[in-house]
Amino acid sequence: MNCIHCNSHEYVKNGYYVKVDNTLIHRYKCKNCGKTWTENANLITTSKFSPSNNLNGEKFVITSCQNNTPTNKEFLGSLIKYCEVNDARLIVIPTFYQEVLYPALDWDIDTQYIINEKFSLNDLVNVIADIKITASAENPLGGLDTLSKGKTLIVPHNQLQMRSLPVQVNEPPVMLCTTGTISEPNYIRSKSGEKAEFNHSYSAIFLEFQDDIFHLRVLNADENNGFYDINGYYTQYDTYPIVDTLALVLGDEHVIVNDSSVANATFFDADSIVNTLKPISLIRHDVLDCFTISHHHRKDSFIQYSKFKLGRNKIEDEMKTTLQYLKKTTPPFSKSYIVSSNHHDHLKRWLNEADPKIEPWNAKIYHELTYLMLLDIECHSTLHVPNPFELYSINRGYDFEFIGRNETFKICDIELSNHGDKGANGSRGSMNQFAKLAEKMIIGHSHTPGINKGAYSVGTSTPKDLEYVSGPSSWMNTHCVIYPNGKRQLINIINGKWK
Repeated sequence: MNCIHCNSHEYVKNGYYVKVDNTLIHRYKCKNCGKTWTENANLITTSKFSPSNNLNGEKFVITSCQNNTPTNKEFLGSLIKYCEVNDARLIVIPTFYQEVLYPALDWDIDTQYIINEKFSLNDLVNVIADIKITASAENPLGGLDTLSKGKTLIVPHNQLQMRSLPVQVNEPPVMLCTTGTISEPNYIRSKSGEKAEFNHSYSAIFLEFQDDIFHLRVLNADENNGFYDINGYYTQYDTYPIVDTLALVLGDEHVIVNDSSVANATFFDADSIVNTLKPISLIRHDVLDCFTISHHHRKDSFIQYSKFKLGRNKIEDEMKTTLQYLKKTTPPFSKSYIVSSNHHDHLKRWLNEADPKIEPWNAKIYHELTYLMLLDIECHSTLHVPNPFELYSINRGYDFEFIGRNETFKICDIELSNHGDKGANGSRGSMNQFAKLAEKMIIGHSHTPGINKGAYSVGTSTPKDLEYVSGPSSWMNTHCVIYPNGKRQLINIINGKWK
């Protein structure tokens, strides 16, 4: 045997891989040209993780199907209906669980939908369709980050999980995501099996490609085996238009440094997210950035001087701008709820630490806020520290509802009151920690969208190149919608477009 690239007879063994049918395929590497090939020449590549096939098309729906397990026919029918209406291609990836229990392996799905080898979609998204991850794995995406190689990676698994990966600021976003499944729960009675059944997700991934970008959304089935997407509700027999949605949880807004293209796609365009989905509630995180009085800048004389030259050192101007923006972006059919957030807390910290004698441009608002705080404290007979931004908002005649740190605010049993910066028992919050809690949640704070069991995280509404950001970033412009059936869906805004 000679090298299929340069015909050299000098080569060495370079590992092997196992196909879905358990066939062992040896790989070889040429000593002269350095390229690799397999003994049957079906894999000619210099990269272990290069897909064997590239599929071109505009729209795809991808899910998985477990061996020797009945398929949820109603949900499958809803996906087929969705593909018919939206001119999308349905792909089902076979997965494996407890193969030794069955004399023969089979999958309850028409073979026309099955793909069981690595493939790429428009050279932008890679799908590892031949990977074996046990169906009861608690963290199916664990350790797979490096396989992405700068491209979004889809992995077949019964549990729904997603996270954004760090990339350079000017690079397109990269996500790591599982598919969910169309198979009914089928696990052995064990601790891992019980947890897997609890996290079992009837869902699929929808991918829509536009030139060199794509949009990824999760299609989450409800108890009726139908699901919502941005253009309607789908069952196996029919589709229904969206009249309104329950809520839209916005990526951290930081109004004074807000990205105008994100604001247009969210609020102002004729076909914006808010105008299309008509959310009854708008859940808003970190609306007041406090850039003008940030304690992070206190000892940086150069940033302080730059803020002075640009006229961006007056906290009252920032509060006015923020409240005017909130009013402008709250349509008549919606109500805005302001979640207590770490950037809002900067205002109270400034009142405690600032000296108005050396900040004369902020002296009047400093004393006004201090007076409002003291008046409010006098109205309470117990220990109470009010939110100065809320007091300023009320004093200026705005009627936004503020959600306190220790308050609860739920829609369809989804807790929406936690910004994400505060974890259990006073610890720092994290996505993994919130995933372990007993209730469903949607959080913000990290500017990094994700899904982990019952916890969803939104992204940000700002650019990725803020002055305190350096190096690779996992930030994305991402909101989360709550549909009338209580199911959640992350919506990404890419280059100013959300669909």
